[in-house]
Amino acid sequence: MKFVATLVLLALTLVFAYGQLTTQLPSFFYQTLALLLAGTLGIYFYLVDAKKEKPEYFVQLYMGTLFAKIIAYGAYMLFVVWEDRTGAADNVLFFMVGYFIFTAVEIIFLYLKVSR
Repeated sequence: MKFVATLVLLALTLVFAYGQLTTQLPSFFYQTLALLLAGTLGIYFYLVDAKKEKPEYFVQLYMGTLFAKIIAYGAYMLFVVWEDRTGAADNVLFFMVGYFIFTAVEIIFLYLKVSR
């Protein structure tokens, strides 16, 4: 539950921070935020469950989810750039900022959960 609360708080912080720092949000701001939030939650809970059921395959499953994220998020970014070429830089910048923040939180929580 702490993980979910942390991610929701981070998402709200990103909405507030971007609203304060920029005059106009990227065109795919909310879609990107929803994708990162859902993707991070899904992968985290999948990996926590996998650690319980098949602990010997945890590293392979983690690497597989990284590969899946790269493919899925890459396809999403191609779509975003294709749909909004003029706002592509803003959308990609926001995606990268959000991706690094959400992934860092995911890694921290996974490490704390798995290392017990």
